[in-house]
Amino acid sequence: MKKLKSLLKAILSQDMNLFKYNVKNNKSKNKSRSFMLPLVLALIFMYAIGTYLNLLANELSKLNLTYILLTISLLVPTLFTLVEGIYKSQGILFENKDNDLLFSLPISKSTIVMARLIKLYIFQYLYNLIFILPGYVVYVYYEHPGITFYLISILMTFLIPIIPTIVASFIGFIIKKISVNFKSKKVVQMVLTMVFFALIMYLSLNTNNIIKNIAAKATSINEVIIKFYYPIGAYLNLIQKFDIVTLLKLLCITIVPLVLSILIISKYYFNIISKSTGYSTIKNKNKKLEYRQNSHLKALVKKELKKYFSSNVYMFNTLVGLVLMLIATIAMCINIDAVVNLVTEGQGFGISSKTLLNLMPIIFYCLVVLTSSLTQITSSSISIEGKSFNITKCLPVTPKEIFLAKILCSNLISIPIILLSDVIFFIFFRPSIIFIVATLVVTVIMPTLIAIFGLIVNLKYPKMDATSDAEVVKQSASSMVSVFGGMFVAILLILSLVLLSNITSWNLSVVLTTLLILVITIVLWNVLKKYGNKKIRKINI
Repeated sequence: MKKLKSLLKAILSQDMNLFKYNVKNNKSKNKSRSFMLPLVLALIFMYAIGTYLNLLANELSKLNLTYILLTISLLVPTLFTLVEGIYKSQGILFENKDNDLLFSLPISKSTIVMARLIKLYIFQYLYNLIFILPGYVVYVYYEHPGITFYLISILMTFLIPIIPTIVASFIGFIIKKISVNFKSKKVVQMVLTMVFFALIMYLSLNTNNIIKNIAAKATSINEVIIKFYYPIGAYLNLIQKFDIVTLLKLLCITIVPLVLSILIISKYYFNIISKSTGYSTIKNKNKKLEYRQNSHLKALVKKELKKYFSSNVYMFNTLVGLVLMLIATIAMCINIDAVVNLVTEGQGFGISSKTLLNLMPIIFYCLVVLTSSLTQITSSSISIEGKSFNITKCLPVTPKEIFLAKILCSNLISIPIILLSDVIFFIFFRPSIIFIVATLVVTVIMPTLIAIFGLIVNLKYPKMDATSDAEVVKQSASSMVSVFGGMFVAILLILSLVLLSNITSWNLSVVLTTLLILVITIVLWNVLKKYGNKKIRKINI
């Protein structure tokens, strides 16, 4: 227990400071600034979630079904934890830079596994609070429950992330165990992760059918919830009528899987890590070494691509939006009638089927802009290098070449997928030549704009001391600011397109919006060259 406590203290002392940047003399001021950003964003999200839950509770309270609000508040973060944890667990559990150090210490594998599971759990717990707390507040406002509700709810906030975290970790463990047996470990791991993710998406899209099948055999909503996910059903029973037997069952169902997962994962833990890092497969093949000379820029781009494809967390986090766009484009082209009916059947839209079909090129143009803004690759490209970034800085290259290599790497990953979606859309919908040219241009310049923006943000908020790629990609200020900043830019561009359409035609509006994106890209590139040259020298590891 003492070793576990010391290990957790060492891990969390680094990792929980998610937004550390620019170490200065005034440490207290810098520390307060580092936590201000996540706190403000968390409060904004909680307020938004609470607003929607309040609207829902207002209707449910009229039917005496306010407790369903708690079901939603617990079920949503559970699904969120499961989906996110599948690929985050692989980085936190296995792909850590301190593996060599930890395995050299007199610490058991089960202790290391437990410490890293607790670390993963703490991150998921903090994210879950953003969804759970607004639900509790709204429920209290409408129902005014007794002291039992508060005590059980506090306990439930700690218990609810355990099962999805363990299930996600176990799936990540299976993916990792299978992938290490292949030569291209990272590619196989990425493919398996995407397969699991697609399976979860399929189940999510068919949730209504699943619930209907359960509901047909259930006598009440409470029984449906218990059959779907017992901890939530047990929680609803406990806040209505406390029962020690139900509480013990709830504790057993959440704690026992944790113990079993630690025992199972720790049994194969070192073997998986040794295979994934290549320690056990080093062979002397007596092959002649061949050296090829590349230009500075080409060599830097190759280095960036190699780093990108060596991290499944990095790949998965940045490819999801692009893959979803490709799937959405194919779905629109194959079954456009279903898409049209889905939109036109809603109340208050005031859009006819014919009008919606005519607007499809505009909708697709906006989809390209939005997808590009959410594909944040460069926002982690500096931080993910860690200590090796000192080597990059010492190379005989200019900061401009470093920036260009990272931008080109980002574009080589994102543009081909968006371009494929463009071609599929053009073949099926055959838009005017103006829309085709404008869409192709924005396919190139919008990812470039976002890549430049991500670099500027990463220079402002570098996280060079992370022990795993998951911390950089998912738990850093740079990635968070870049995602929301890019989304904000995309929304403004789409709004400008709509506003311009009220003044002039759609054709001219698209052309003007594309020119606006080009101007913003040029301005940001000049900002990056001036700001980046100074900032890159100040990044100390």
